[in-house]
Amino acid sequence: AEIVAVVSNRSAAPILDKGKSLGPTVTTKFVSAKGLSREQFDAECTSVLVGAGVEYVLLVGYMRILSKEFTDFWAGRCVNV
Repeated sequence: AEIVAVVSNRSAAPILDKGKSLGPTVTTKFVSAKGLSREQFDAECTSVLVGAGVEYVLLVGYMRILSKEFTDFWAGRCVNV
């Protein structure tokens, strides 16, 4: 497996620094949920992930409820640890 993207809904999340340290080929992005519905936020995250070529999603420390659209799109390719 290869890490191709690191996305967080917290701008100061240490994982974003880790993503940046992996080099310029790893998409590292903060996505704000402020003012967005759950569906809009998840659509933005999916857009970033798809744009980075993500095939599988690993949710680490993720405490938000995921939208049906997100779970349907990533069905069988998403693990929450």
